[in-house]
Amino acid sequence: MANEITLAEGYGPNRDGEQRNYTIATGTAVSKGTLLALGTPATVTAALSSSTFCAGVAAEEHPANLGVTHIAVWTQGIINVVASGAIPCGESVRVAETNMVRVCGNNAASGAMVLGYALQDIADLATGEVRLNL
Repeated sequence: MANEITLAEGYGPNRDGEQRNYTIATGTAVSKGTLLALGTPATVTAALSSSTFCAGVAAEEHPANLGVTHIAVWTQGIINVVASGAIPCGESVRVAETNMVRVCGNNAASGAMVLGYALQDIADLATGEVRLNL
C-alpha cells in the first residue's frame, strides 16, 4: 500500500496504541496502516479527504466480504507518516489525502480534524514522526 502509516511507539496501558474497536462494513477492504474516517454511529471508512474527521489508524488488515464487522484502530502513540506539503515541528496535522497529512493551519473547523502534531520538521512528500492523539 502506498504511504502506509506505521506505529513507531504505542501509548496506552498496554503500549498498543490505545486501540479502540470500531464498526466497519463487511464489504470494505482496509490495509493495516490506513487512516480511517470517523462516521456515525462509531463506524469507520478509509479516510480520503482533508475534510475528514479522523478515527485513527487501522491496527490490522480488514479483508472485504468475510463477515467481519469490527476493526482495531490505533488512537495514541508516535506514527510515521508522509507529508503533503512541508510541516514544521510542533504544528497540528490533519488528513490531506489517502494516508498523507498536512498542516491544519487556521482553517481546521473542528478539533476532531486534528490527528496530532509533528515531532520534527517534515519536508513535502517525506516521512516523519507525528504524535497521534485522538
